[in-house]
Amino acid sequence: MHGCTLFCEAIINKSLKLKTANDEFVDLSETKITGIFVSDMIGHNRDNSKRYFPGFSRQSLQSSQLAYHAHIANQIWNKGTTQWNAGTERRNCKRGKRSADGITIPATAKHLPLTGEIRTHLNPSSSLYNTDGQIFSDAGIPVVLFMENYDIRRYGYHDTQDTMENIDLDYGAALAAIAIETVARAATSKN
Repeated sequence: MHGCTLFCEAIINKSLKLKTANDEFVDLSETKITGIFVSDMIGHNRDNSKRYFPGFSRQSLQSSQLAYHAHIANQIWNKGTTQWNAGTERRNCKRGKRSADGITIPATAKHLPLTGEIRTHLNPSSSLYNTDGQIFSDAGIPVVLFMENYDIRRYGYHDTQDTMENIDLDYGAALAAIAIETVARAATSKN
């Protein structure tokens, strides 16, 4: 969160710079941030959990517009899963299996449809407060957080068991695809 705080300070103080691979700096001090999408913990869905992800947003018109793009991207993804899973490559595939040893690449799996839910920061089930998204929200920047439906008390959450064999690859891939589509939709939107 410290890096996010420094980033927001640079935005507010109009001192934002980008360091290039050549150790040169590009002045971004006049850049206007219209919204932020944060992806945090998107691949550790529990086996007993629904194929679900909550998207969180700061309660503002701008955040609601960004969240709407996430909703549409989720609908597009879910519609596509039916068609993609009917193709020859995935027709007989099952739900993805976790890598038992953390090294072996699992077999091709079906694309998962996901259910997204938008929660504002005022919702008691919101997890925005515990992420970098809260820093942006506090700075007045519209934010949408893509996050799995997680339980902070779960096994393998930021501990020594937070390893590859606990990553739900098809769930994480679906959520990442929805996030990418959301950013593309927002970047090309007239609103």
